[in-house]
Amino acid sequence: MSLKHFLCLGAALLPLSAQALDLGGFDLTPEHVDNIADPAYRPAAGELDTDKSFSYSNTTEKAYAFNQGGAVGSTHFRDSSNSRSSGLSVTYGVTDRLSFGLSEDYVNTHIRSLGNGSDEGGITQGMTNPTLDGSYRLIDQSGADFNLDLKASYTPDLFPAKRATRENNGTIADGSNIGEAAVEISRQMKSLTLSATPYLDYLGKKSIKTADTQDTITYSAHWRFGLDLKSQLRLTDDIYLNAGGGIHQTMGDRVDSPADYQTSKQHYTPTKSFFLSPGYRFTPNLTLNAEYQRSFLGHSKEADQTNDPFFGNYSSDATWQGRTENLYALHLRYRFN
Repeated sequence: MSLKHFLCLGAALLPLSAQALDLGGFDLTPEHVDNIADPAYRPAAGELDTDKSFSYSNTTEKAYAFNQGGAVGSTHFRDSSNSRSSGLSVTYGVTDRLSFGLSEDYVNTHIRSLGNGSDEGGITQGMTNPTLDGSYRLIDQSGADFNLDLKASYTPDLFPAKRATRENNGTIADGSNIGEAAVEISRQMKSLTLSATPYLDYLGKKSIKTADTQDTITYSAHWRFGLDLKSQLRLTDDIYLNAGGGIHQTMGDRVDSPADYQTSKQHYTPTKSFFLSPGYRFTPNLTLNAEYQRSFLGHSKEADQTNDPFFGNYSSDATWQGRTENLYALHLRYRFN
């Protein structure tokens, strides 16, 4: 599904009539929803919301084709990684409309790369760079047909980024500063909540060192834009189903690897994802969600230029295809008020 189709779907879902609708017993009368796992929920003034998460994910990518110096071929690689993470995010309501948050994760990832008769891998682990975010509700559906939230976040480059090798562990840090601006449009009804969030990210220049040789690989600054769609269907007062999907496009970047005398230009196809997350509300202040998410990372294309003082200059290009990720998570949310 293209970004255009996602935009059309989001536009079609939100402008529902303010009058009551009844679809198979579900009440779509506009109504404020007091469920801390609801996509459109926001904390009241003086309220602190927490989300403790535990997750496991596996990622695979395969089918590598190349063209080097006029020679065209196809070499089948299979890269796989398994990650376990534990995260915590907190959000504080300064006023009923303004809130600020902080999130942080600890991740441990095992990587394995098979191809050309080799069996390589490594371990990356450690803290991710923390993310600071803020949200302001510009329009509330109590006086309109929808909610409109202005959002921004910033992830500073605090921890060193190191790429793992077979002999030395790497770090999980990204290696760049990331800023995001977003607008969330949502509508809460008695049985259903819908939200659509278009966003724009700026990914600053990234520097990553290899864990053994300390050679530095740099990635140029670039942009990413996308759209997230989320919903919550309330089956009873306490049982609900969160679901949604998203798509984003990363703009091409430039990669410099001085140790290999190589400069690359990378181009990406859109990344798409969907998730299902059934949940239960034990009390008004405590919910538990189980989540499954599948992401289709598309493929990337690389155009390399190598200027080797020993073996001469040559160009090549390569394509990765078939990247997928499966994520399984638990979210325990608690509200202090």
